[in-house]
Amino acid sequence: MAVTLAITISLGHKIARCGIGLDERIVKYGVPIGSATAHIARGEHVHVHNVRGFAGQPA
Repeated sequence: MAVTLAITISLGHKIARCGIGLDERIVKYGVPIGSATAHIARGEHVHVHNVRGFAGQPA
């Protein structure tokens, strides 16, 4: 699946492969890591500025 990035993303950072709604669960490698604090568009950077991590898990 090809995704066009909205900005340059550093190696190791996450991008959204599909749109993510407010408060929707963020899943990385099949494991829930947090929820969206804002709408995240497909191809957008997914990081601490738009994810609230679950207790004990980094976003």
